[in-house]
Amino acid sequence: MERKFVLDPGQGSMFKRMSNHPKAPAYSGPLKDLNGKEHDIAIWWAKNDAGEVKKDKNGNPWLQVSLSEQRVRDDRPQQQKEEDVPF
Repeated sequence: MERKFVLDPGQGSMFKRMSNHPKAPAYSGPLKDLNGKEHDIAIWWAKNDAGEVKKDKNGNPWLQVSLSEQRVRDDRPQQQKEEDVPF
């Protein structure tokens, strides 16, 4: 999938995720590092074992961040993907 916007080195974009899955990030998006290499970034609300959002001593919520190699996305329809199976 080709993006309609271009990131400059050191920039990224975050988009709110609409998933109800408990392990899905709250926000995710692309990020270009200072060398120009593209990555995926994801942000979650940090939670304790009881599932409550962790807070600092001032009551501000914590965020967890994950940076990973950019994934190659396959946006073809499911039927087209199944036709690629050789058996």
